[in-house]
Amino acid sequence: RLIESVIHGLLTDEGRAHAKQLFREAAASLHGY
Repeated sequence: RLIESVIHGLLTDEGRAHAKQLFREAAASLHGY
């Protein structure tokens, strides 16, 4: 299932790093940087 795979991805270091990068890009686009 999608939610389970997302949670599992966040539990790995690689998944966390990827999530942080996506979050930074989203925040940057929201703030217009």
